[in-house]
Amino acid sequence: MRDWLSQTALRIERFSIMKAIRDGFAGIMPILLIGAFLFMLVELEIPLYLDATPGIPGRNWHITFEQLYTGILGLLPIAAAFSIGYTLALHSPHYSSRILSPLVPSLVGLSCLFILVAAPGGGFRFVEFGPSGVFLAVIVAVISHLLFFFFYRYRLVVARPKASTSYLAQVVLLIEPALFTILIFTVIRFIFNATNAFNIPNAINDWVINVLVGVYHRFNSPLIFLMAFTFMHQLLWFFGLHSGDIIWNVAYQAGWPEMLNPVFFELFVFAGGGVLALIFAILIVRWKNAFRPTLVALPMGISNIGSPITYGLPVVFNPFFLIPFIFAPMFSAVISYMAVASGMSPGLDQVVASTMPPGISGWMATGSSMAGVVQIICLIMGTFIYMPFVWMANSASEERCDFAIEELMSRDAAPYLARRDDVGVFARSLFEEMEYDLRRKRGFYLEYQPMIDSHNRMLSFEARVRYRHTSLGPLPPELVQALAEEGRLENDLNTFIIEEAFSSLRELREYNFNDLLMTINLSPKQLGKPKTIKMMETALKKYNIDPALIRLELSSHEVLGPGFDPWMLFNALESIGLRVIIDNFNLQLTHFNNLRRMGVKTIKLSTALTQDVQYNELSANVIKDIVTHAKPITIIAENIESKGQRDALAELGCEIFQGKYFSKPMESADLALYLRLR
Repeated sequence: MRDWLSQTALRIERFSIMKAIRDGFAGIMPILLIGAFLFMLVELEIPLYLDATPGIPGRNWHITFEQLYTGILGLLPIAAAFSIGYTLALHSPHYSSRILSPLVPSLVGLSCLFILVAAPGGGFRFVEFGPSGVFLAVIVAVISHLLFFFFYRYRLVVARPKASTSYLAQVVLLIEPALFTILIFTVIRFIFNATNAFNIPNAINDWVINVLVGVYHRFNSPLIFLMAFTFMHQLLWFFGLHSGDIIWNVAYQAGWPEMLNPVFFELFVFAGGGVLALIFAILIVRWKNAFRPTLVALPMGISNIGSPITYGLPVVFNPFFLIPFIFAPMFSAVISYMAVASGMSPGLDQVVASTMPPGISGWMATGSSMAGVVQIICLIMGTFIYMPFVWMANSASEERCDFAIEELMSRDAAPYLARRDDVGVFARSLFEEMEYDLRRKRGFYLEYQPMIDSHNRMLSFEARVRYRHTSLGPLPPELVQALAEEGRLENDLNTFIIEEAFSSLRELREYNFNDLLMTINLSPKQLGKPKTIKMMETALKKYNIDPALIRLELSSHEVLGPGFDPWMLFNALESIGLRVIIDNFNLQLTHFNNLRRMGVKTIKLSTALTQDVQYNELSANVIKDIVTHAKPITIIAENIESKGQRDALAELGCEIFQGKYFSKPMESADLALYLRLR
């Protein structure tokens, strides 16, 4: 089941339109959360809050919240149309060519929506704005997108603007596709007007209602009616339709069976097996990617306001939630019907606000605590129905994160943050969290790994920065430094590394470990700036550290690669007494004479050479050549995981070793304990 759902979700994500709809809904989640919170305040039934008393303008506050709610959720179709149109344009291959701005096609889609919902008679009036118009907004956004790029691809006037920095010169290319797209929707509007369907959303709803009423008249059993009603309600919601307006009208026209009415569905069916059950399932399973927004949406979920999760998670168009989203309320409907039909729970005799939490609302509507117990039972069962599907969605999400990390790590020089695919979205999200945590000095820490000589004596230890993500755990140092460098955060990161490393070295001196060397990994590009050199000089004086105890580990790809002049950097470091170790060294980058002239005393072999030296004769020969030509430069071999690997490298002439065979990387407190026990 999990594999099938994962494959289905992957196929949907490859379908750019479905992916854009999902991302578009996610983009309006902040508006949904605010609107849902205001709706909860509007529906509060507290006399002191509702009634104006001396000095407490409660009624005015209530009216103000109603106006805010109308202004936010009332314009939900506009937000959905623009957001989905924008994401559709971003996923378009034309946008990747940098010819088109995603702003123009999204504005064209929004104009097409206005054409369909504008009220006759002039003036800035619209016939239908609100959650019930979201489905129409989705359809308009998708169709206008397809038409716009069709007319752009096959435009009649193929004009190329002259090379210009003017944004207007590029936008001129978009006039023709915008014109023809708007004309198509003008014709659609004319057709509806010719059939006296001036209110297009209502016309669509009426057509669906007439079809469904004919189906409902075939049912004679209240239980079958109940299950069919619940199934259709959830199915339409899953595909983005505000099914309440449609289904309630169907039920009224078909006639409510005995014991069933809208209050029954709101209090028992949807309160017990609805979105609140999904929220509890997410919080119990602790879905990493969705935990925080779900926690924010919890107060609205308790008040039976599910739009932030339904559209924001999103549940709509998400194959992982199709089965529980439909069948959890159906299961709740059967339990509730049996409880009412058997007399276990009394019938409903009072109307209760829909925002009352489950358990309380049932008791208030019936005057019996058993009704509240039935609600809680339905809620618990609904949560259990959702939990395995949430677990599968969480596992699939973790796999996507692992893939994104592997994809980022597979590229030595990226722009990670500029990528427009899911990996780029992941990189930007990760960078935002990194920046936020680094400013507040949390999540980042240093790990230390000893370096051992051929006589099993500890000579030094390497300090590497790590970032412990709240949901992904510790991230690879290479990824952290690459994102920091691309996002221009390397100065703050280097400051943190130096401060933490020097502080740890000073603490070790208090335990009389005065002759240990510390190796620090830093970016050569950032080190080349005078500001960084000055900062390091200040830190050496602040912590009273002898520069002779510090080694800066720099990647050979940057130091010895094309386009980088290390002479100025090495002279600046030498001026404050700091020496350099060249990391990730291999034969293709050997410039031994330059290394000697630059004063490099130590190089560290590439892991690609050391990891299979026992079995790979070519790696062994390369290491032997490096050792022969590098003398008198000291050779460090890292990533040592076995005694045989260590002995093989020692025979080839390596003098210092580092790896899990000797010690795993450890934090500062563990390093002090490790040194005392040696």
